[in-house]
Amino acid sequence: MATSRRPPDPNLVPIRVTSRYPTFRSGRVETWSAETLDGEWYFERFEEPGTPWGVYHRASVRDFSYRLPVATLPTLRKCRLYVGRGWAAKDLEQLKAEEAARNAAPAATMAT
Repeated sequence: MATSRRPPDPNLVPIRVTSRYPTFRSGRVETWSAETLDGEWYFERFEEPGTPWGVYHRASVRDFSYRLPVATLPTLRKCRLYVGRGWAAKDLEQLKAEEAARNAAPAATMAT
């Protein structure tokens, strides 16, 4: 009986795993962080099995324009799809605009 494999998804952004460690209880090696090959996005999670992945935009974290995760997703594969389909860039733009509006609102009320 032949095993069926699904074809590779063209929307999966290629990644480089940046850290892998064995779990404390089972000893199974799990990935804890990765980055896209172009280095624009990186993915991290806490070192506990079952924790969600955070999707971060490297340039925004570096220049402090947006330091929080753009999204938290349950698997690394979903993170790769999220970036590969362009949803991460779109959401980052919206999150930055919302934060700029929040920061501008107190300044406008203090000026009156």
